[in-house]
Amino acid sequence: MTYTDNGLRLEDGTTMTTFSATALSTAWLDMSSVAEDWGAGKDLTAVFTVTTACTGVGTVEFQVVGQPVTTLAAMTSAATFYAGSANIVTWAAHGLPAGTPVIISATGGIPTGTVVGRTYYVTAPTTNTFSLSNTVAVALSGTPDVTISSAGTPTHTLVVVPHVLGSSGQIASESLDVGTIVRVRLNPQTHLPGVHQFPYRYLFGKYIEGTASAVAAAVTAGKWIVDIVENDGAPKYYPSGHTVA
Repeated sequence: MTYTDNGLRLEDGTTMTTFSATALSTAWLDMSSVAEDWGAGKDLTAVFTVTTACTGVGTVEFQVVGQPVTTLAAMTSAATFYAGSANIVTWAAHGLPAGTPVIISATGGIPTGTVVGRTYYVTAPTTNTFSLSNTVAVALSGTPDVTISSAGTPTHTLVVVPHVLGSSGQIASESLDVGTIVRVRLNPQTHLPGVHQFPYRYLFGKYIEGTASAVAAAVTAGKWIVDIVENDGAPKYYPSGHTVA
């Protein structure tokens, strides 16, 4: 059975009206508001429907991103390390579940035991703290394997890594006329190991402006709605490297 209704719409077309190289939708779909078994053995597809034609020369890539947070601001936060307890990171009211990937993106003096730019995984989270692990499997076990032995020079910046759940590949902007439908199949292999339900609380739409051959990207308009459906037909476009149907 296929569903398409406003309750499963993650973008209504009012915010993604122009291009700026890359952007996430400011609207999102809260997956806790739909059936609990969504994504448990079912095909999920994002349907991008163009409501205002793209203009200019360039390409567009549509993606669906899974996140545990609802705003762009919440994806990045100031955090302190080793705040009185070994291996502890403090990020007030972070809301990140175990297994969430995070990166230390900026720091004064790096906390001993960590590396800037490396992906770590949230382990044993509480309301305001968590530890770090090197793999999702270890993070889900609840026992961290990253030892933080000093705080470094606070405060540090932690970024929640977006999980790209599906991509359309690059599409020529002139192909995106009013009424064009692009289907992006969400990859079930992006589910976290050991988790048997859809692991992402929120879904965002994302677009990436690119180039067409040697012509610099100059896409100046475009508007669409995005729906999530179950058991939809085969996608019209495939990820980069595949032939366009």
